[in-house]
Amino acid sequence: MKSFFPVGSTTLTATVTTSAATILPTGGPFIRIARETAAVRVFIAFGTASVVATTSSMELVSGIVEELQNPNTTAYTHFAVITSSGTCGVNVSTGPRYE
Repeated sequence: MKSFFPVGSTTLTATVTTSAATILPTGGPFIRIARETAAVRVFIAFGTASVVATTSSMELVSGIVEELQNPNTTAYTHFAVITSSGTCGVNVSTGPRYE
């Protein structure tokens, strides 16, 4: 496993009724996403300031930390999350990776 250093971080609560675009934290092209452990399903989408998450977006699995590399920091500047029901906390961190 390569080392990740979280420089920027955003924590928010995903809800079933809201999918507002949130700017990705600055810090590097590597994104680490963690969500609260809960039975509720959570979905995330990436894009520009108009991005909207739906229940067809990428699902964030409970208990798993997702680690992604932003392939285009101009095209993917924001993220949006939504749940299938209820609420759930989601943390998105960005940073560089060190060899």
